[in-house]
Amino acid sequence: MKKINRTYYLGCVALTLIIGFIADHYTTSDIKIWYYDLDKPYFEPPNWLYKLAWFLSFAGMGGALYHLLTAKKGPKRTQALTAFTVMMVLAFSWSFIFFNFKELDLAALIMVFTWIAVSLLLLRSRRVSMAAVYHLIPAFLWATFGVVATWAFWQLN
Repeated sequence: MKKINRTYYLGCVALTLIIGFIADHYTTSDIKIWYYDLDKPYFEPPNWLYKLAWFLSFAGMGGALYHLLTAKKGPKRTQALTAFTVMMVLAFSWSFIFFNFKELDLAALIMVFTWIAVSLLLLRSRRVSMAAVYHLIPAFLWATFGVVATWAFWQLN
């Protein structure tokens, strides 16, 4: 087992958390105004659980990023890092599409693409680093819930 560079690891986690916090920061005002008036699915978790799930997902993405960046260079690593980038762009953009632009149908589609991207990332990462795969499990679970929840919001509103 290779030794983890803690500073580099924490830097990768900080990077992904900052990306998540930027999306949260620029959508918070729309959450307080528009979101509360929406019809919600019966399975909607409390707000604190949303925050916890997002934190765990984005922190896990950072850990996965570290393990992918420190893996042996080659085409499999490049494919995994490309899949990671696509997944991050989709995850980041979903918040703006859902909360700022209020496009629930497009947000549902983006969430489906995000789930596909996370799934492909898991498949690509397992050929590079199983540690990255383990770090991505919260993101996969959250994306799975996100597809169902976003679809439900779209259908209800």
